[in-house]
Amino acid sequence: MSSGISGVDGDFTHVPLRETFRLYETWVSLRLARAAGLLDPGLDAAAMFADAEDPNRLTVSLRSTSVQFNGHVLKFKHVFNEVWLSPDGVGSYSRQMIPDVVLEVLASDTGSRRMVVLDAKYRVEAQLNDAISSIHMYKDSLIHEDRAQGGTEDRHVVGSGLVVVPSLPGRMTVERDWRSEKMPIVVFREGYQKRFKLGAMLLSPGTDISSIAATLQGLIQSNGGLIP
Repeated sequence: MSSGISGVDGDFTHVPLRETFRLYETWVSLRLARAAGLLDPGLDAAAMFADAEDPNRLTVSLRSTSVQFNGHVLKFKHVFNEVWLSPDGVGSYSRQMIPDVVLEVLASDTGSRRMVVLDAKYRVEAQLNDAISSIHMYKDSLIHEDRAQGGTEDRHVVGSGLVVVPSLPGRMTVERDWRSEKMPIVVFREGYQKRFKLGAMLLSPGTDISSIAATLQGLIQSNGGLIP
C-alpha cells in the first residue's frame, strides 16, 4: 500500500496510480475487516475474496459483501435500491446508492440495528466539502419505508456518518471549542460529531490495527451498540 500511493508512474495491484482513490477505498475496507477480527476472533471474511484458478493470485471482491462480528455487521459496497423496489423496505427514496462501508450496529437496548455510513475519500482540505455532501445524502435519503401506515411512519436508518480520509487538514491545532472552527477542520472535532452525528475521521496507512479496532469499538458504543 505504501508503494502504491507513492508519487510514481505505473500501477499497483493492477490499479493505475491515477486512480489511487480506489486503492484507498479497498484498503479502508480490508483494515476495518481486520480490526473487526480483533474484536471477534471468530469472524469469517471469506466472502470478501473470490477464488481464482491461479493459486498465486488473490481477488478482493467487495461488491455487496459483508462480515459479521459480535452481532454487528460490516457491509462493503452495499447496494441500496429505490425503497419502493426494496424487498425489506430499506432503501433510498431518490436513487440507487452504494456507500463504501456500512456498519450495522446491534443496539443493546432494543435489539434493532442502526447504520453508520463510512465513506472513504482520498481527498483532504477544501475537497472535504464535497465529501461531506455525500454523507448528507446518505443520512437524508436512506429510509425504512412504512408500508403498513401509508408512509406516515417512514424512518431514517442512518444514525451517523463519517468521511474517512488519509490525512488531516494542514491547519489543525490542539482540540478546542468546535464552534470556533470552520470547514474542513470542524468536521474532525468530537463535539461537532456528537452534536450532528456527522463528521470525518483519520485512517492512514501505517495506523496500528489495534487503534483501528478501538475506533470501530468507539463507533459501536457511540451508537448504542452491544459490547460483549
